[in-house]
Amino acid sequence: IMAIPTAGSLPQERALANDTLLRLIPRMPLKSLRHLAERVCLMEAPSQMLVRRLINDPRIEVSGPLLENAMTVDDSDLIAVCSSGNPAKLKLMARRRLVSPALSEALIQSNHVETLLNLVRNPGASFSIEAMWRLTRFAAAHPVLQAPLVTRQDTPSPIAFQLFWREVSHGHIGQL
Repeated sequence: IMAIPTAGSLPQERALANDTLLRLIPRMPLKSLRHLAERVCLMEAPSQMLVRRLINDPRIEVSGPLLENAMTVDDSDLIAVCSSGNPAKLKLMARRRLVSPALSEALIQSNHVETLLNLVRNPGASFSIEAMWRLTRFAAAHPVLQAPLVTRQDTPSPIAFQLFWREVSHGHIGQL
């Protein structure tokens, strides 16, 4: 019932199936939960309660597919997951096909180098100008971020020049 298109089922049927599924989740084995998460990624309009339950699961095998691949997850739910500070979840969100400026901002606030590296390398990530400047300041302390930040298509010229000249003045021009 949950997997068929919304036009093919009655709202009452979907609500009953959703409620039943939410009650079964605590009793489901890991393998079944993982399959459920993968299936929810493909759903046209999954229940937001179900999505929230799965993305907040502490096991990355369950939450991971949704955090990285499900385009139906609301930014507000993803940003709430960022506050948990779980590095594995942060890295997966940074690799999403599309990352909004609001989610990018939340990921940047984590100050987690590997997450930021995934985010800066992700061509589908969007940034506000303030977020770009924040990344530039963070890159000063973490040179691994400098080359990917400079080579992004959307890096504003002033930021790229600042990163370039910082490297020249520190004698690390070979890293760029």
